[in-house]
Amino acid sequence: VAAMAGIPLEDLATLRAFLESNTNDLAYIDILKEVAWPGWEQLATNIKSQIRQAGFTGAVHVKYANKETLSVHKNRPWANFMHSKNTKWIIMLTGLGLLAYTPYMWLRHAAVRVRAKFRIDLPVDRFWPLISNKIG
Repeated sequence: VAAMAGIPLEDLATLRAFLESNTNDLAYIDILKEVAWPGWEQLATNIKSQIRQAGFTGAVHVKYANKETLSVHKNRPWANFMHSKNTKWIIMLTGLGLLAYTPYMWLRHAAVRVRAKFRIDLPVDRFWPLISNKIG
């Protein structure tokens, strides 16, 4: 079976089950995003050249991060309350609250992991006009 872009079928089923039936307000989705971009080196070269033409003489490093994890939490009142900075401060100040909060969050704050793979096939000469005037 050839690899396809997007979310694999088994992860899509996991995501669907989570969205339709997960009742844990503190559960969340970790999207493990992977992007393949053949030819990004040419874009990096163009970016460096544009910056140097603007008069910068120092070292220029252009980094391509092809992997990223995006966490998506539920927007529910209980989850918002438990993740609130104010709630965390009150719990820390009481001291005893920390003994209940920490194990509760450890048990209930569970991630469902979903993989997502993408490939950018846009030639650099079509992408470059979108960003060239924003550099320098």
